[in-house]
Amino acid sequence: EIEAEMESPKISLRKGLFPKEIKIKTDLKPILSICRVIEASVACPLTKKVFQTGHKTNILATLPGKMELVYRNKELEIVFERSERLPAKFELLSVRSFPYTAVAKFFNFEKKEIKLIKVQHETAQMKNVLGRRHFGLVFETEAKLDQPMMDMAGLHHLLKPHTPLTISQFAFIPHTLKAVEYKLKLDLSESETRRVKAKIVFESKDKKFSLSSFEEEERLQEQYYKNKNAPFTHIKSDSESFYSREYNTLSEDFSRYPTKSIESRRYREEQPTTVLSKVRSVHAEVEFEGRQPRRFRASSVLSFSPCMTKSKISVLFEREAHSEVAPYQVILNGQMKFPKLPSRRTEILEAPKTAMGYFTVKYGPQASEHEVSARVVMGQTPEWREAVKMSPVTKECLRAEERHAPYTPVCLEARREALALNKLVLEIESENLPREVRNMTINVNEFVKASLYPYMSNKIMDVQNPENKLKLVFHMEPKTVSKPYTLLDVFCFKPRENTFFQHIKVSPIVESIFPISAEYPILKRVANKLMGEQYTPFCEVQREVITTFDNLTLHYPISDCWHLVTKDCSKRIPVQVWAKSVEGGKKHVKIVAGKYEIELTPDMKPKINGEVSPVAIDEEKVIRNPESRRVVSILRPKEHKIVASAPLHGVKVVYDGEHFRVEMSNMFRGRTCGLCGDMNGEKAAELKDPQGCIRTSWEEFGRSYALGCEESRPVEESKCMREYSVIPSASLMSEQHREVSGLRYHNKIVNRGQNEVCFSVKPVPECEIGFQ
Repeated sequence: EIEAEMESPKISLRKGLFPKEIKIKTDLKPILSICRVIEASVACPLTKKVFQTGHKTNILATLPGKMELVYRNKELEIVFERSERLPAKFELLSVRSFPYTAVAKFFNFEKKEIKLIKVQHETAQMKNVLGRRHFGLVFETEAKLDQPMMDMAGLHHLLKPHTPLTISQFAFIPHTLKAVEYKLKLDLSESETRRVKAKIVFESKDKKFSLSSFEEEERLQEQYYKNKNAPFTHIKSDSESFYSREYNTLSEDFSRYPTKSIESRRYREEQPTTVLSKVRSVHAEVEFEGRQPRRFRASSVLSFSPCMTKSKISVLFEREAHSEVAPYQVILNGQMKFPKLPSRRTEILEAPKTAMGYFTVKYGPQASEHEVSARVVMGQTPEWREAVKMSPVTKECLRAEERHAPYTPVCLEARREALALNKLVLEIESENLPREVRNMTINVNEFVKASLYPYMSNKIMDVQNPENKLKLVFHMEPKTVSKPYTLLDVFCFKPRENTFFQHIKVSPIVESIFPISAEYPILKRVANKLMGEQYTPFCEVQREVITTFDNLTLHYPISDCWHLVTKDCSKRIPVQVWAKSVEGGKKHVKIVAGKYEIELTPDMKPKINGEVSPVAIDEEKVIRNPESRRVVSILRPKEHKIVASAPLHGVKVVYDGEHFRVEMSNMFRGRTCGLCGDMNGEKAAELKDPQGCIRTSWEEFGRSYALGCEESRPVEESKCMREYSVIPSASLMSEQHREVSGLRYHNKIVNRGQNEVCFSVKPVPECEIGFQ
């Protein structure tokens, strides 16, 4: 059962108009079922049988109950109650994963005899009960593991069979080596909590950004928390001391590994900026109602500098005391500072790249009893820099830059290599750690040693490192022609032991995160890696080359008349980007977003609706609608760079005078038109003109989107080749072969016999002999 009520005069996600109040009531018993099978088969014609081996995973999840949700003015209230007629104990989550072998008959794969693969006669079991004291809910966890003996993680599990870390390791070793079963049960007969109430408050403010300012954190603490003695003053002094002194750790020379190859750079705090930046905060309160209430509070504050080179996050947590537990509080603060880099790739490679971070966690009954702090320094070694200069990607990019195309896909890859921070030094210092945390660190140490034993070397004798301090040095070696993969070295310096792991082959998943980039955020980089650098669709317009949203390179120089770069051709959102060349090959760009028109010119003096709106370096100009949502934003992070965006219209332009990049929201996929293409993921029919006809010449395609100069003539409908056109007979095939600069498009024909002929519905591009 679902009931919903909504109160709003007008709703428009495009204009940022949201409902003032939403009420939803549900009484559901949902069940989520997932089944995954990976199988390989070998057919034997002599026996007419198929021998199979595979791995099967079944996942079942449920969360029955009554829920009432109320959203009102950026506040969300949730009430969750038990459903009637529930059993005393039921499973919330069940995961069963097992390898198997099977024998099936020819063309009858459903009927087969399955035999599970097991290593041990009796599987290892782990049971635990949790949640009674803190939540008033009794959860039972159960894990059954079939222990393989052919890896170091399996050996570690035999030595430490009750370590939760080994359970996580089973998710990463090959599936054919194990059978696992996990269950999470809720015992209602032993649980005293009858209702769960939660309240979440969202806030967003414009304030002056400063790493040493904790105004929002202090406001939240004063307004919501009982313990109002959070040590923000101590955190502020520690972080300022870290940033203001020379970080000599990078220049120390350890006996096994010299770390002085990174230049130690001193970060001088810049003058306080007057630019306002967005400060977002979320506060949540949860109450478990029962015989005695159990209350928890948590808050998070996130802020960035206007140029995104500095960031800060703070987390506050408090548990109220009751008869079974004492009060508890956690204060977490993390800060990162990345360098400001030039725009040109060659200058980026030679520029100093050192990023620094400071993290601290204070916890305990008074949030000051225990403390763990960490200092991070990341940099690029000279060896990595020299390897990047000699890499094939860089050499190919140099040839593209000579053709005035510094933003081709290969040059973007060269920029990512030049921005890599391949060395990381992490110092962790603890104070008054409780016994449970110390035991956990010992288990983690043994677990890592067992997992990476083939790469490990150890030194215990005559080691006298500082007490309560841990230093980790991560160093990644660049790829080479003879070694087309990345190797990782890890050096761990503990108070009485030095452990080294060398030449670890890095998996592609880890390569999506490391080495960390000096410019691109980690989450954006991971998403782009998973989606082939197309998580945020972008189009590069250079002096003589255009790279479309679908990564097709066109050799078309924009002339001195206006050209349509891109627009939403579905006409759902009024957004357009125009461009023309001006004196010296520079570009004049115009962005039309609703009733706003933004002009970007080489003099770096942007205009909004015809009026000059100068923006100083490190400043941002923002225009908001009546609902206080951003409509237009113009940011100038560097002297020769402007970032203009219309967030509600899903467009952003990064402009440096000669080149510009257009980034569009994913909601425009398959809906755009213009010089940047249709953003549908297909390159074969990218050269579509305003009529939807596929042009065979880059010049004709470019002129078809020109305005106010010699435009391309429209194509006759009878000769228009559309994306999903069908060739009626073979006699027309000669008309489909078009040769343009070594590239030709034609429809493929495959004769499958028995009077059956298949042909492609899209023109397929092919290179002529002598072209690549």
